[in-house]
Amino acid sequence: MESNAQKGVQIREVVQKEFEVYGKKITFQSGLFALQADGSVVVQMGETVVLVTATAEKEAAEGVDF
Repeated sequence: MESNAQKGVQIREVVQKEFEVYGKKITFQSGLFALQADGSVVVQMGETVVLVTATAEKEAAEGVDF
């Protein structure tokens, strides 16, 4: 039976940080959602929740200047 590493499955550590800004708690959590993205974070403040994701190519495309 193949292990996750042999299958190419990447195991991410769930990281959660909480801060207080102007008396309101802000929570940042990564490694739980959008695991196919190169990076993702869930930000929560009160009842508002935002999922931010980012992806990138491993190699830059030729002829692209941005």
